[in-house]
Amino acid sequence: MGNYKIVLFTFFITSLSMAQVGIGTTTPNASLDIIASNQATPANTDGILIPRVDEFSAVNPGASQDGILVYATGIGTPIKGFYYWDNANTTWSPFLGNVNSDFYQEGASVAAANVNDNIYRMGNIAIGKNTATALLDIENSADSGNGVLVSTTGTGSGGKYGIYNDISTVGTGSQFAVYNDFTGVNTSPKYGVYNKFSDTQGFKYGSYSTFSGTSTGTFYGSYTNMTNTSSSTKYGTYNRLSGFTGGGYGSYNYLLPSALSTGAVYGVYGYVSSSGTGIHTGVYGNAYGDGNRAIYGENTHANGHAGYFNGIGYFSRDLGVGISSPYIPAYRLDVEDIVFGDYVAQVYNRGNSTSVHGIKVKLGYAAPTSTNYYIGFFDGADTVNGRIQGTGVGVSYQTLSDQRLKTNIKEVKNALGIINKIHPKNYEYKELRGKIEMGFLAQELQPVYPQAVSGSPDSDVTKEPMMVDYSRLTPLLTAGIKELNEKVEVLTEENKMLKEQLSKYEQLEKRLQTLEQK
Repeated sequence: MGNYKIVLFTFFITSLSMAQVGIGTTTPNASLDIIASNQATPANTDGILIPRVDEFSAVNPGASQDGILVYATGIGTPIKGFYYWDNANTTWSPFLGNVNSDFYQEGASVAAANVNDNIYRMGNIAIGKNTATALLDIENSADSGNGVLVSTTGTGSGGKYGIYNDISTVGTGSQFAVYNDFTGVNTSPKYGVYNKFSDTQGFKYGSYSTFSGTSTGTFYGSYTNMTNTSSSTKYGTYNRLSGFTGGGYGSYNYLLPSALSTGAVYGVYGYVSSSGTGIHTGVYGNAYGDGNRAIYGENTHANGHAGYFNGIGYFSRDLGVGISSPYIPAYRLDVEDIVFGDYVAQVYNRGNSTSVHGIKVKLGYAAPTSTNYYIGFFDGADTVNGRIQGTGVGVSYQTLSDQRLKTNIKEVKNALGIINKIHPKNYEYKELRGKIEMGFLAQELQPVYPQAVSGSPDSDVTKEPMMVDYSRLTPLLTAGIKELNEKVEVLTEENKMLKEQLSKYEQLEKRLQTLEQK
């Protein structure tokens, strides 16, 4: 006890005389300079014991104690470690050391040395709340503001990602790079992902998906599943483009499957399975204004399809199929093209039986008359050349024959001479053997009456066989009948004269017989 008093007395005397205290040294270099018993091999008692506490004092220190130091044992509420009193913030602030550090340097188990170190931790982190249920659990309870704000700047040419997700697990459970869950009931707009581009340079992607590897599972670049039962309008994908002058795509899909790919590939795939009474649309496009297209497809390959429907299709207005741009259809079905040596349209019923049919033309009027047209035939100047029209109980086939459109009009002569050169035949078609037909042979009729024959004897009979328009024979037959009628009238007149002469001869003979009897 005596030695302790001497040391303490010496300590105070030294403090008063020199304003510096040295422990283990007679030449202190600071207000308090403590030297270990052996710097190279110190003893386990070399050091300073700061006051140890289980809990912080019930009464906070004041300004005079600003910076006071204590050591929390970890037995009470404070986490084990050194703390100093921060009077400006009225709180005990911890010293972060290597042993109990919240974040370690990357690849090590020591605390970060400075703000530039890469850091990590293995536990969950909560921001804005005191419980962490995920690796990063953020809660923003303010009336406005951002839960997560990522600002990417810089002028370099490298790739930049606001948020980058890399999922490489091989498990079978669902995997989400971004998952949004809205549980509020307010009527304000809600966005799972909202992208805003304000600059004007380079490519910009609101959502960009890349799938690689050899996995055989189903891939979705964008997948939306709605189970809400309300009657409000719902959009799986909603794109609004405005205020620009160049090209724009609400949705742009570019698929480059391998040449070995055999599976179906869809740029846009819409699947509707609801059985409700409302209208359900897999893909919906609404274009407002002249020249705008709700849905546009382009494929210039010979065997490609710009659009393909497998099932019932419905168009509530005019449908145009053509090459003009912009092509505005004038009828419910308007087909236009420039084709040489072939047809613009085809209707093909592939049924192979005696009951298959081609086209059905139906008029709403119960008894179509000559003012009701089933089919009209027009030239390029939109001049009618013929019609199939009603008769009240049937149809008639009308062809152009207006005198005002004709010139060099002459009477038909020698019709009987031509008719006598035409030889009707009985025959059977090779594909309909056993069914006897009566008609003409086109090759025989062509040199005699070419007006009724089309085609060439040298053509491919499977594609361009020679044909006969039997209606074109009507004028010839009519002229022949007239010639026969003229001959009949002459013969009738001659027969009348012969009968009159015969009557006179008979009267003369009776008179002669009477004279002879006298």
